[in-house]
Amino acid sequence: MMYEQLAENLILFDQILARLHLRIEDGSLLKAQFDLTREFLKDKKAFSEDQLTAKWDDDFEKDGYDEGIVTYDLYGLPDGLSEDYVTLGNEFKNFESQKFALIFGSCFSGGMFDDNDDLQAPGRVICSACEAYQYGWDYLLLGNTLFGYYFVDEAILQGKADGAEWYGLHTSGDKDGQVSMEEALAYAYPRVIAEEPDSQPQIYDGFAGELIP
Repeated sequence: MMYEQLAENLILFDQILARLHLRIEDGSLLKAQFDLTREFLKDKKAFSEDQLTAKWDDDFEKDGYDEGIVTYDLYGLPDGLSEDYVTLGNEFKNFESQKFALIFGSCFSGGMFDDNDDLQAPGRVICSACEAYQYGWDYLLLGNTLFGYYFVDEAILQGKADGAEWYGLHTSGDKDGQVSMEEALAYAYPRVIAEEPDSQPQIYDGFAGELIP
């Protein structure tokens, strides 16, 4: 039973990597994993056949790769808008308040807002661990991802980002006892790239002033 569960979890992991980033190139092993994943999902009825083969949403991806998240019960939510499927863009559009923050901490997470028609909208602040083509890193000694440690643990929870500044961000530089999303990114960015130069946190800032969580 333990091995069956492990095998199932590995398939789900492959599904997340293959389906979210669609990086199916020439590797026969990766292609075989993707085919196995598709059959698994068809059996689970998480996606219909056309959903497994069609583009998820209507936004334009200049790099040809679409991004999204997969829920615990295996429903895919792409980042853009769609007339056919439930998407993150559709759901957020219907929120009563359009002033909120989104934080994505995974590999390739910058792809959630790398094109103009993804999740960007006035009033929102979107932060990611890295650019669309970069990896985010888990650090065992930190007990978190590298980005999560500096952005969440130190910057926000420990308040170390209060007053942090970074060029181009809406930060006042004042130590007011509160940490904004902009200050947290300003604090985390130089610390993350000091450890992993090719893992550069990103931010979209559509909020006037600083967004305090």
